[in-house]
Amino acid sequence: MKKKKSFSKLYLYGAIGCIAVIAIVGYIYCFSSFSKSSNTEYVYIDSDDNIDSVYNKLRPFAKSIPFQAFKTLTLHSGYADHIRTGRYAIAPGDGALKTWRHMKNGLQEPVSLTIPSVRTLDKLSDEIGKKMMFGSNDLYHALRDESICQKYGYDTATIACMFVPNTYDLYWNISVDKFLERMKKESDKFWNFERTEKAKAMKLMASKLAVAGIIEGTFSEEGLAAMSDVKDLTSQMAKELALGIRDNVEDIAAAFRKMAVINPERKKNIAAAQLKETAAEEQKAPAAKDSFGVRTAQAQVRQALYEGLLARTAEEQKKRKSKKAEVDENQLSIFGFAA
Repeated sequence: MKKKKSFSKLYLYGAIGCIAVIAIVGYIYCFSSFSKSSNTEYVYIDSDDNIDSVYNKLRPFAKSIPFQAFKTLTLHSGYADHIRTGRYAIAPGDGALKTWRHMKNGLQEPVSLTIPSVRTLDKLSDEIGKKMMFGSNDLYHALRDESICQKYGYDTATIACMFVPNTYDLYWNISVDKFLERMKKESDKFWNFERTEKAKAMKLMASKLAVAGIIEGTFSEEGLAAMSDVKDLTSQMAKELALGIRDNVEDIAAAFRKMAVINPERKKNIAAAQLKETAAEEQKAPAAKDSFGVRTAQAQVRQALYEGLLARTAEEQKKRKSKKAEVDENQLSIFGFAA
């Protein structure tokens, strides 16, 4: 009886030991770090690769045991017959199982593509093609195809304008057609944003100039010209808006000077409008009186404003009459001298 119990315990311990060994081996085999490098390694699989070329691209940085595990997984999964193109990242700590799963399912890492500010098709194709799977020749031939350019609203002479210089996240194995569609969307998005922001800036500038006109009554040439030298937000927007008419003026300062039109009737019109507004307010909201017949403080302020506007209007009329009289006297003296 005791011998049977000892044998059962021995079998139990042996089974536990075997399971532990299998677990350790399985972990080392499938889950230990695949790469020997301390940095993330990238594997580029293109349409010409086969299973042997894939192994050759992995072997330089792969550890021996995880690499054998990867080969075992590919052998029993049919990966060799369904190799997916792409740019695959193998980070430190990624095991053979994770690496095989990403490459089998096409879970690739996007590439950050920077569009350079060049305007010749050959240079543009070279800069982009060296970073993408389709290559510079395929892109160049597509950009020189008139039918393809017309598809996106351009021709072979203007298709380079569709590429807005910026950095984009793209899959390395994207096709030329998909790439051009993406660039078209980015171009439309960019120019729609530009128009929207310029419209907002135009409205903001108009409101600020209107407020300044109400407060100051006029715009001096010096003040408008000085806006070209100031670097605040409003002036920066004004400069951007002035770029649209730079073909007609020599510089931005000249554009602002053209806005400074002397209008001798402006003060008169503003004063008359203020008088009408004050009179309308007086009619809509007559001043209330207390029990002793004294007007409220608000009515007194309105009355003072009204009287001040009347005084200003009368003073301006006297000045204009005096100037006119001086001109008439000068003309008479000239005619009398001639006679």
